[in-house]
Amino acid sequence: MRALDRTTWTLTWRLTRAGGRTGLLATGLAVAAAAISTALLLVCVAANLGFQQRADRTDWRNPVKSAVPVAVEAVGTTFTGGTPVTVVDVARLPGKQAPAPPGMSRFPKPGEVWVSPALAGLLDHLPADRHPVTGTPEGTLGRAALTHPGELVAVVGHQPTDAAVTTAREDDPRRPGDIITPTRIADFTGRPVMYGIGGQYVDLAKIATILVVIPLLVLGASSARLSVSRRDQRLAALRLIGATPGRVAAMTAAEAALTGTAGALLGAAGYALLLPAAAQISVAGGSWYLADLWVGLPVLLAVPAGVVAMVVVSALLGLRQVVVGPLGVARRSQPPRMSFLRALAFVAVIIGYSWFTRNKKSEVDGVLLFFAAVFLALSVIGPWVVGVLGRIISAKARTPATLLAGRRLLDDPKSGWRTVSGLTLAGFVAGFFALFSVSGTSPWGSPDTLAVAVPKSRSAVVQQEARHRLEHAGITATVSTGIDWVAVGGRRGQRPNHH
Repeated sequence: MRALDRTTWTLTWRLTRAGGRTGLLATGLAVAAAAISTALLLVCVAANLGFQQRADRTDWRNPVKSAVPVAVEAVGTTFTGGTPVTVVDVARLPGKQAPAPPGMSRFPKPGEVWVSPALAGLLDHLPADRHPVTGTPEGTLGRAALTHPGELVAVVGHQPTDAAVTTAREDDPRRPGDIITPTRIADFTGRPVMYGIGGQYVDLAKIATILVVIPLLVLGASSARLSVSRRDQRLAALRLIGATPGRVAAMTAAEAALTGTAGALLGAAGYALLLPAAAQISVAGGSWYLADLWVGLPVLLAVPAGVVAMVVVSALLGLRQVVVGPLGVARRSQPPRMSFLRALAFVAVIIGYSWFTRNKKSEVDGVLLFFAAVFLALSVIGPWVVGVLGRIISAKARTPATLLAGRRLLDDPKSGWRTVSGLTLAGFVAGFFALFSVSGTSPWGSPDTLAVAVPKSRSAVVQQEARHRLEHAGITATVSTGIDWVAVGGRRGQRPNHH
């Protein structure tokens, strides 16, 4: 744009400084809104990328059978103090050269045990007879083998004839990835675990991102338009004394770019400062590696650029009246009414969401995308609904106060919508989550129930053994089998996960 020359930037800077306390306050609020939007958007992106990186680092524990194997891998789960310990048993096939597992500098020799840092620290404080794995640790697993810093993992080397890598294991569908039968593999690439609580956390992170991003977009756009509206009088005066529409639009874009850039840079700096504290938050079983929450330079540049672009576009859209008709702004004439196209767009989104959820239930990402569209459509139709209500109230008014209230809504429906938009969006979110059934009871039974997960082939044996031990101890209890969920304990101060 040719109007974005030195004169435009100079006038913009002087008008911003000469805005007085009210003008500076509006500019400060616009900067703060851009900063908050940028910081929270980066945190949301970091959470999604972090969950994906966690998932990628567990793929190697879900082996893929190969026709040209070089090693055998099996996975099991044991417990120490109620906390699960993942045990990966590996063996090199005779005459083969097997690659090193992730997080290890070499393939473990038979009898060697490599442990995660958290497990190594735990073993130092436990007596030998209470160790979840036998043997002396020979090495420490790196980050590439672990989902989070506190995960308890052990890799045990074996001879290819040992029972640990030759005896078949029966998996438990309620605990995906916890038990993997010995599998002949060509490498440790593995494949993602399709189900499990990890996938649920990924979906929840996506929902949380939507619930944060949409209001932030509305907040940023509203703050930009609000700051511009406070300068309508001065901009209209510039039009009346000869400034071209291009010059006025350029000044608006320049000021929005300045405030948006300042806010975006502050938000990016705030995100960087929040990283160490965010990494300590325990999610899905443990805290985070700092690198998992680092979004990378491309995203770090793209998000602030997107926020600045949103601020500039919103400011230009709020300036249409000044550019087209400065006299109307000076006389505070009635703004144009909301278009009925807003209602049509909202109805179209609702119909699309209904059809997709009815026919594509398994496509979670598509459902979440339509959910975001509905969430955003509420902000589109909101001002139109307020304008319709203002028209109805004005037509049915019987008192001066009611007539004035209706006229205020009709004259500025966007301002009326901003007053109630937060409550409306919160009500929509509450209604959405109310569709999920929430039981007040524990999914693992009553407090006097002990649940044990065993392979189906051994359920009868374990059941008989339990009865024998209870009778020997003089305890009256009912022993039965079922397919309920199984709880696994967590560390002190953490809630147990369920599989």
